[in-house]
Amino acid sequence: MNILIDGHDISLVGGIERFTANFADAMTRRGHRVFLFTYSPPGTRHKFALNRGVTLVHYPFTGDPAHIPALRRQILACAPDVLVSPASFNNHLLWCAALAETDIPWIFSEHSDPWIIEKERWNQAERQAALCAADGIHLLLKGFVASVPAMLRQRTHVIPNPLGISPAQSREPRESGIALLSLGRLEANKQNHLLLDAFALLLPDFPQWRLEIWGEGEEYAHLGRRIQRLNLQDRAWLRGLAANPEKQYATADIFCFPSRHEGFGLVAVEAMSFSLPVVGFAGCAALNEIVRHGETGLLAPEMTAESLAASLCALMENESLRRTMGENARRATDVYGPERVFDAWEALLEKTAARRGKTRLRECLSGRADKPEIERHYALMREILRRKNVLLQNSQWARRIARRYPLLKKMIRPVRRLLRG
Repeated sequence: MNILIDGHDISLVGGIERFTANFADAMTRRGHRVFLFTYSPPGTRHKFALNRGVTLVHYPFTGDPAHIPALRRQILACAPDVLVSPASFNNHLLWCAALAETDIPWIFSEHSDPWIIEKERWNQAERQAALCAADGIHLLLKGFVASVPAMLRQRTHVIPNPLGISPAQSREPRESGIALLSLGRLEANKQNHLLLDAFALLLPDFPQWRLEIWGEGEEYAHLGRRIQRLNLQDRAWLRGLAANPEKQYATADIFCFPSRHEGFGLVAVEAMSFSLPVVGFAGCAALNEIVRHGETGLLAPEMTAESLAASLCALMENESLRRTMGENARRATDVYGPERVFDAWEALLEKTAARRGKTRLRECLSGRADKPEIERHYALMREILRRKNVLLQNSQWARRIARRYPLLKKMIRPVRRLLRG
């Protein structure tokens, strides 16, 4: 098959970018021809290893109707049998617009908590319209299926993200002290500020422990200032990008993942595969499905520093409990093995590709829906495809300008961060 994948911004070290690189690599190794589309400028270096057989294609990400025909030509030049758009925002709408006059089947692949997407990043009506127009629907966790209208669940497939690293057979030499580890992109949603606050509460009783936070992102400077303010500079560190996360997992004792919400939380699964118990919040919809409370880790009942500290304390003071939960965690990661995950993906790709010539988008544009509830969603999709910018509601003029002029957006972003402090 010829497979087209939306790879987003390849300069980022994010969950979607990691998944798309691993996905493209796996499908290439299985004999498929893969085209990875990115809106990063030509010459941008990919942060994750990319198979040499993958063709990188740069495209304009604006949603402006003036740019859609060029994107469509880029797509058609690849002659894809199926297109996969992994996203945690409304990026799917751009691909709907580009595929509208083609017969190419399309998979809606969602990579965040759907209820957060509907409330904060997008909206329910447009998300459901996009789900309706998709030939295949992919979600990361079983708990997310409830967000899909009942009439669409027969085309919904749950496939987790695969483990991309293998645990070492023996632990690496460690620094002095025992380590609490956090690893991932440093952004507000990850809530590492709560982890620092919790660690400050615990340190008087656990002076031998150290905290290492690995990652890059917009919260780096803010977290650095917080470390100074809490007087943690001798026991807590921001280590930057983890080029070899295997070493960090292998030298840690507890993994903390304090996110407010997640689409999956692959770093938590990776930590579990290294026999680390995981601590996070019960209110994080993805983590509470991956971590079994009291068995493979602990989930703090309230999303506060005090609640997180109490859960961490239970493990920090009990080495035997850490070891038992860590072994349980390692065994629980078998279901995330790459071959098992990519077998499921390959089956979904083949099933979706079989809809060529009878795609849902073609049905949507023709107005031939066989059910009134489907036609209601199709009507909204047709309205979306007619608006001035497919990615924006017509009232969002400021965002429309930023979408049309990406360089302006990049200039504004540092100012926003400065204002946020």
